Parts: sequence; C-alpha cells; structure tokens
Amino acid sequence: MPKLKKLGSKKQKKAKRVLNLSLPTEMIEPERDIRRYTFLIYASPGWGKTTLAATFLDACFFATEKGTKGVRRYEFNEENGGITDWNVFEEGVRLLEEDTSPRFKTVIVDTIRKAYDMCIDAYCEEVGIDNPGQSADGKKDWGKSWRDIAVKFMEMLNRILNTGRGLCLLAHSKQMEIEDAEGEDHNYTQPNLSKSAMDMLTAFVDFGFCGETILTPEGDNARVLITEGNEGMWGKHRELEGVYFPRVLPIPDKYSGYNIIRSAFLGKEEHLKINLDDLRSGVLTSKAMGDLLATRRMARARTGKGGSGGKKVLKKKT
Repeated sequence: MPKLKKLGSKKQKKAKRVLNLSLPTEMIEPERDIRRYTFLIYASPGWGKTTLAATFLDACFFATEKGTKGVRRYEFNEENGGITDWNVFEEGVRLLEEDTSPRFKTVIVDTIRKAYDMCIDAYCEEVGIDNPGQSADGKKDWGKSWRDIAVKFMEMLNRILNTGRGLCLLAHSKQMEIEDAEGEDHNYTQPNLSKSAMDMLTAFVDFGFCGETILTPEGDNARVLITEGNEGMWGKHRELEGVYFPRVLPIPDKYSGYNIIRSAFLGKEEHLKINLDDLRSGVLTSKAMGDLLATRRMARARTGKGGSGGKKVLKKKT
C-alpha cells in the first residue's frame, strides 16, 4: 500500500513573481525642492522647536503633547487633545491621504518619541503581549516583535511622504556620557529616543539638526542649529552639488526658521556662514556644546588659526 503524504509536512513554495524591470538609462538629478526632504529637529524643552517648525510651509501639527498652544498653527484633532493614541495617528494619516487640497504641505510630528511609544502600545495590545521581545505565549521572540513594530511605525511615516507632503519630526534632546576608543568619557547630545527608534529615524531622515543656545561675541544669547554631527552631538545634512551647507545656522527670531534653512540649502545666503570658533557657551548651552567650544578654543590657541577676527556673525535673539 503506498504511503500517504502528510498534509502540512512541508511548506508550500511560493511562486516566484515575474518582475518587469530594467536598468536605468538616464541620470537622475538631485532634488532641489526642500519640501521633499525629511527633518528631525531636537533641542531641550523650551528652546523653540515647535515655534521653528510652525514656520515650515503650510504646516499641520500631529501633536502628541501639549506644547503647541503658544503657536499659531493648524493642528489635527486639537479639540480632542491631539494625537492621544496610535489609532488617532493612523486616522490622521488616512485623512491626509484622502485630502487632495493644497492646504497642508508639511506634517509636523511633535514629539516623535511619544508617537513611537504609542505605536509600541498599540502593537502589544493587538498581539496580546505586555512588552516587545516576547510572543503571546510568553516565549522569547528573537526580535520579531521589534521588527513588526518598526514596519508598523515606518509605514505611517512613509504614507505621509507618499501624499507628496514634507515631514518634520521634533524631539527633545538627551544629555549623556559616552566613552571613546581610549576609554575617556565625553558629554554627548542626541535626540531623546530609544535605541530602536534612534536607529530607524537617524537613517530615515535627510536632515538632523540640534538646537543650541550660545553666546555671541557681544555676549548676547542666540539660538543656532547645529547641522552636522561631531564628537559632541548627533546631526546630519544633505548638500546639493556645488553648494556648501553651513554647519551652524542662526535662528534670530520666531518667524524666519524655515526660510533660513531653505536659503542655506540652496546656497543663497552667504551671511549664514558662522564659524564655531566665534561662539561661546552660556548658562543655557548644553554640556556637550560647551565642551566642543572649549576644545576648539584650545586648538585655536595652539595653532593660532580659526575665528573670524571678531566679526559680528549673529543677530541678537528677539
């Protein structure tokens, strides 16, 4: 009698999809519309992240905390507390997809840390677990839940981008100590994100700016954006071919933030270039930034190079 084949003993192989693809035939030019790029801006509470983000073109806020009330803005679900859980966030994205009007050109997520935490809570509730890292039967899942959360979270952000809108993510800053290769501790500033969120978002965004408050050569407090990562803080930016993007951008008032960033991206404002050697730390400056400025001063003293010869490079904060 012939042996019967057990059903379900082997996984059925999926039929291989036939893809009608071809290699590129034309060079793709760099994107010059800054609205097509993504931003992550982080700074200490009260620095003015929300005020800066409100200057982005036709912005609509997805606010996860009550820090927007002092800003003139559009805000999704403001009358019911803004983004109160992940279901509300998803509904906001769905409505953006349905809205074909030109009234909202940028979406601001304020703050992205809370939005990510809401995503984690929603996932855990869906699959019936208390915390990521375990399956519904309580066993270790070897990273599957974290991968699923990452897919769920990034899907929403990409759906926003697929509507043709810009995206700006806001986060508080986190001060920490890190150890270098020689075993010495250094102060470091980065977005206040969990490691999993940090790994995802720092790779996802095109621009990562750290907001700092420093002293000008005249002794005035001034807000600046640090646009490039260094030994003291995380940051990143993209440059168009032949255009120098300043490593430090002045934010002299409440209304010009977006225009300053856009002008710097297009290389239109020569006066935006600021030398770090001209800046000094004050009581509102982070420890990491203070250490960076002190290190540069010492290097400058040794070499006799750097600085702008006392030239006024920043406007007084208003």
